[in-house]
Amino acid sequence: MRKMMFMAFALSIGAMASEKVPLPALALNAKTVALINYAGGETGVFDGIYSNLKKWGRWKIVEPSESPDLLLVFSASDKAFGEMATASASASGNYASVTATHVPLLSTKRYLMLVDPATKQQIFLVECDRRLSAGYTGGLLVNDLKARIPKGR
Repeated sequence: MRKMMFMAFALSIGAMASEKVPLPALALNAKTVALINYAGGETGVFDGIYSNLKKWGRWKIVEPSESPDLLLVFSASDKAFGEMATASASASGNYASVTATHVPLLSTKRYLMLVDPATKQQIFLVECDRRLSAGYTGGLLVNDLKARIPKGR
């Protein structure tokens, strides 16, 4: 009995952990958005965001000068925070050799900020790690937004 209660509790905790915080009302009620690229050369990811938003069709994409209800600002951050070293050794007769390899440890985050155009304040942020396919990275960011829309909205 005790084991069953623990399992039910563990399952309910797991279900709660998978729920995502919904987007703020400003984003839920927005009809128009403007996209802004603060990531410079990351045009592939920005193109992926644009095309995924167009396919989704929740918001009309307009220029920033057209007074959108919401700004979607794409940015990127690449940081090196150390390196990992690996070594291998081999021996042949009286000789031994050691080969060392140093691999940088990187954080390659990509962000999509939701910004209130009236106050210029960030109201929400989704992020993911950069993937090999820029379009896939853009899709991940948009899919995270989609997952935060309550059913029926």
